[in-house]
Amino acid sequence: MDQIPEDWRSLMSLMLHNPHEHGYLICNYAPLIPIENTILFYFKAYEHMRFVLAYTNDAAYRDILKKLPYQNRWFQITEGNYLLEASLKHKNYGVDDNPEKAHDPETFFKYYRHSNCHRLDRCFMIEEVGGYSAEQFELIFIVKYPLFLPLLQQELQRYNQLRCLKPHTLFFYGNIQDAEQSCAMIYHDQLDNPQATVGELMCTLEELYQGTDLTVALHRRITRHTDEPVENEEIILQVKVLPGSRKGTKITLPYEGSHFYGQPPHDLILTLDIAPHETYILYGNDLVVHWVLRLVDALAKCTINLKTLDGRYLKIKVDEVVYPGYELVIKDEGWPIGEGLKGNLRIIFDVSFPKTLSGRQQHSIRQVLDQ
Repeated sequence: MDQIPEDWRSLMSLMLHNPHEHGYLICNYAPLIPIENTILFYFKAYEHMRFVLAYTNDAAYRDILKKLPYQNRWFQITEGNYLLEASLKHKNYGVDDNPEKAHDPETFFKYYRHSNCHRLDRCFMIEEVGGYSAEQFELIFIVKYPLFLPLLQQELQRYNQLRCLKPHTLFFYGNIQDAEQSCAMIYHDQLDNPQATVGELMCTLEELYQGTDLTVALHRRITRHTDEPVENEEIILQVKVLPGSRKGTKITLPYEGSHFYGQPPHDLILTLDIAPHETYILYGNDLVVHWVLRLVDALAKCTINLKTLDGRYLKIKVDEVVYPGYELVIKDEGWPIGEGLKGNLRIIFDVSFPKTLSGRQQHSIRQVLDQ
């Protein structure tokens, strides 16, 4: 047994003790989720706990944090690993000023999330261990803290908070609608509404950011009599999208789905998707912009005008010398996350170099830079 990894021993223990009671948890246990999708589950769990559970049931939120593993030794685990140490120092989390922070379960909870969310930033900072990919960075956390995600799932299950995160969709690739349809065959008796008609609703980033009322034309299957074939009927519906909605958010329209003769109409569940945006990328709670500066603007300060998703224009002064990959963070201009809070706007710069320079230009540049 000692040669079996801790997370798999934990799974075996669940399977030996009340497997029927923990059936959904066992089938969707973190070690079974493809590694590429494991951290996606944690991001969903983190946002649900911090911005839903903490406001609706703070006692449950605090109790789950206290039950998580590595309470008193997560800080020691980082020692000797360049990536973990650099990630910790990048934000500090107050541990240097207050050693008691190292024993605060919420500190580790945030550290695990922020480190994986901004993992490429950490890799970029450390020359000694260059060449690490983002996926390898995630894997280091899984190996160093193998019981963290499995036991987090167990605690969420204990408070009936696991199913709403739908970890079963993470076993599949492609869009979430495909995953839901595939899962319906496996977890037919476990999905909230297995007979619902499912569809996809494509939205712009502006529509999800501000919220909107959409008029959409959809098709549903119907039969008017027992002996008649199935028809496709077009329907026009009004759909309300709340501000701050995300890709994968589900909107349920009762009784608007398929309707077969002799049966009550099915519900219609629409899964939101995001159309590609020419300027912004949504990453966690942050909005990311890639901005190209001329070489002269990168070296000699400049101001950029950026149109926000709600139609405002931000005049952003760039006072530092900018190099390719330089990142400027504007707080509270990111994605809405509830209670008037927003993530950050992250502007990642590239620099456009001139293809040719005259001899006079080269001489002038050398004179300035050699001073």
